[in-house]
Amino acid sequence: MSLQINSFPKPLPKVRETHPVVELQRILLCAKLKGWAIEKDVLSRLSMIVRMAIDLGIPDSTSIKLCHGDLKPRHLLKSNEKVFTIDTEQSVFAVGSLDLGVWASKRIIYGESSFDVIKSIRNIAQTEEEINTAIQWLVYSIAFGYLVRTQHGDLEEPTKKLMRVLYDLSLAM
Repeated sequence: MSLQINSFPKPLPKVRETHPVVELQRILLCAKLKGWAIEKDVLSRLSMIVRMAIDLGIPDSTSIKLCHGDLKPRHLLKSNEKVFTIDTEQSVFAVGSLDLGVWASKRIIYGESSFDVIKSIRNIAQTEEEINTAIQWLVYSIAFGYLVRTQHGDLEEPTKKLMRVLYDLSLAM
């Protein structure tokens, strides 16, 4: 699934988060280098899920798409059966189903079941590669979001939620 962005965003899309496996490998490298102050069991489970996502396969790097980059329900407008995106300043060229993965991660963060979200990805995506890259971007988005929050000292509640989400994801994947 890819959304059509109706006009080229200004400023130009940034070069960031362009390949899901590269971003997942970056998380593993930082974990190996002990780049984050998080508990060992959390880091272990996080690393396991990241490896599971990587094992879904390396997507075709020539399938680069212009993606919204920060897709949320409030960034979508519907008119006469057409869907338009707004707030495209975070747009990025990326490999795979970045928008579907980010959208799915927001659904999990806001309390929807990982099982239901993975099922939705499987129903929306049109190819196995789209499903796999959406799941890879989903795992990256949840992991990276958690790691950013830990850097601000917000540990207890996000850690409990992350452990539950990671467990659910390991079963749903």
